[in-house]
Formats: sequence, structure tokens, C-alpha cells
Amino acid sequence: MNTSPNHPMLRRIAPLLAATSLVARVTFAQSSPPPAPPAAPAPPAPATAPAALPPTPAAAELPTAESLLADELRARGGKEAVEAVKQMTSKGAIEFKALGLKGPMTTQVAEPSQLLTTVEIAKGTSIRTGFNGTIGWSIDPALGPRLLEGKELEQLRTEASFSGQSSIAARYAEAKVVGEATWHDQPAYELLLKSPDREATVYLSKSSKLVIGMKATIDSARGSVPVAVNVAEYKEFVGPKGAIKMPVRSEMLMMGMTNVITIETVDFSPIPAATFDLPPQIKALVDSPAPVAAPAAPPAAPSTSPPAPAAPSGTPASPPTGDNPANKPK
Repeated sequence: MNTSPNHPMLRRIAPLLAATSLVARVTFAQSSPPPAPPAAPAPPAPATAPAALPPTPAAAELPTAESLLADELRARGGKEAVEAVKQMTSKGAIEFKALGLKGPMTTQVAEPSQLLTTVEIAKGTSIRTGFNGTIGWSIDPALGPRLLEGKELEQLRTEASFSGQSSIAARYAEAKVVGEATWHDQPAYELLLKSPDREATVYLSKSSKLVIGMKATIDSARGSVPVAVNVAEYKEFVGPKGAIKMPVRSEMLMMGMTNVITIETVDFSPIPAATFDLPPQIKALVDSPAPVAAPAAPPAAPSTSPPAPAAPSGTPASPPTGDNPANKPK
């Protein structure tokens, strides 16, 4: 297979990989959700209060977002087991079905906010994404080495964070139960997570209480792209303080293509600090930032010399010559 940087398959893979760590982190989320705002004071009751209407059946049956999030945390292994994890190495594979490509993938995360994901798409050809706590970067055959900025950088910073991992709603200001739904033939509760700058819909299995699906928008070098994730299988791994359930098979629909991520091993052993050092290509970009464009030259000053007078009307362009017979005296 042709794996040159200009190969069209490699150009299509680069934006797809921006969502790979999202899949792993969707059920191993960051900090606890923000506290609920204080309730507004109730208005004074009228002298004769009308009888309260009974709640509608749908409203009575739906659990609260807080209870669903608590159930999901217990299903994963509980707060103590989940928050004891401070570093993790997962190894597996990613398959781009439409492109006929499959390669090994390794993701390493460690406190404080460090991440490195490596995907091998062909022999000697890999795509790497990293965050060292301050600088986010990416190296791939299509786009080359680059520093991440804006939404891409913030997204990576959040994925690398180990600040309290007990809630899937950590990145959002509000969690609301929308209703019941069926996700890939499984009965589920639909949970809407919202913040001023982001939004996601999460599907929690009624039976297992675990996350089985998610819809969101990720930011990549190609712009904002919608992505839908189906978490098809979980497995227990023994963490520092007990067993933790994690997704081991996830199907990601993005840009009209289905990509499958499988996890084979998860290791919670310490990761050498040098793992997250900047690669030489990225360090060169940091040490030699792009030059600032010179300001545009000011417009030329207007001329102070008066314009030359125009020739009077009827004046010949040149004096008559003596060779013209009409000018000879008679």
C-alpha cells in the first residue's frame, strides 16, 4: 500500500483520529459535575391554594440526572476505585472499515494532565497526538507536525485531565434527563449534557446503568465534525483500588464512515515521565514560532508640485515646417 504523505487515505484518516480518545474517555470521565445552583425562593401561597395536579406518568417515571450519574459511577466500580487511577496505558487497535485499514493503537495518560496516543496505520507510518500539561501537538503523514490551538487544544486538555474522574458530566454545566430511548436495540435513558460552548447526548443502559452510546461534536484540523459512538462491550480491569469496568469495543460513526476501536489490555503501572516529552519536530516548532507578518507600507504622500498647465484649445501640436507648399509665400 502507498503510504506517502500525499496518499488520499492518509489525508482522510487525520481528522478521524481526533475522536479516538473521546471514545475511551467518555466512560472514564473527568471531574465531578458542578454543584446545582440554589433553588429560587417559592412565591407566597395564596389564601386558598388550589389542589396540586398529580404528576404526569412520564415525569413520575423518569429518574433524575443525579441518580443516573450515581448509578453509572457505581456500575463502573465506584468512586474510590475510579478516582484511585492516576495513570493508565491501554493497548488495542483501530479499524477504518471504509478504507480497509487497521492498525495498533496505544493511549497513555498520567497525572497531571498528560496524554500520548499513537496509531500505526502501516509499517513505519504512525499518527501521534500528545499533551504535556501545557502544549498540545499532533504529527501525521498528511498534515505534518503541528501545535494545537483553540478548541482542539482545549479538547485535548480535557481528555488528558485526571481531576476527579467520577462523572461523565464533568465537562458540562448542566445535565438533564430528556426521556427514554432505544439505542442499538437496548432500552436506555437519554441524558442531555450542556454548556454554553458544547453539548452532548449520552445514552445510559437501563439494565447495566453504563454508558452505551454518545452523540457529540469534536474539533479537528478539518473543523467541527459530528460523531456518534456505540459502546458495544465492557470488560473489568483490576485497578489500584478495585475492579473497574471499561469499554473494550466501540463503534464510531464519523464523516459517513464507521471506525471500530478495540481495547485488549489496560495497565495502571507508572509511566516514565519522559514518555510525554515533546518530540524533536514539535520542540522545533515551539523554539521557532512562526514569524509575525510585517505591517503594510503606508500610502505614498500626495505630491506638492502644481500640475503642469494644459495646452490652449486649437494650438497645433508642432509648428509648421517650411517644406509644406501651403506655407510658402506667393
